Amino acid sequence: MQRQYLSIDIGGTEIKSALIDHSGNIFEKNHVPTPHQKEAFLAAIFAVVEPVLDKVTAICVSLPGVVNPATGEVKFTGALGFMGTFNFAAYLDSRAHCPVYVGNDAACIPASTYLVAYNLEPNKPYASTIALDIDNISSSLKFNLTVS
Repeated sequence: MQRQYLSIDIGGTEIKSALIDHSGNIFEKNHVPTPHQKEAFLAAIFAVVEPVLDKVTAICVSLPGVVNPATGEVKFTGALGFMGTFNFAAYLDSRAHCPVYVGNDAACIPASTYLVAYNLEPNKPYASTIALDIDNISSSLKFNLTVS
């Protein structure tokens, strides 16, 4: 069986998730409203994670806030400010018992684009993305590149 990963994008209005493999194939997708109270929020996150635990090799989470990637501690900002500072990776790891990677949502866009580079073929045009986050207003620019 091919390894699968749970990708979770936490936003102020929705928590989106997808069960994917290394090639980017999507096996399951889900979205639920984002609760705005700590206990309800954590319960919603685990409700996304629990049904796929037997299929998952690792969990990757993008969310708004200041993230310490080495520890998984997050100082939540914006609509999720009610969470304060919280070690989100440790919380998920203690329940999922698999590696958990947490990143700032704006930083994850170029990182995911870079990961696609592992499957690039020489002399073939590709579309890529640059993410900009100015005063918590995110946007992206698309451009074409050719790998030689």
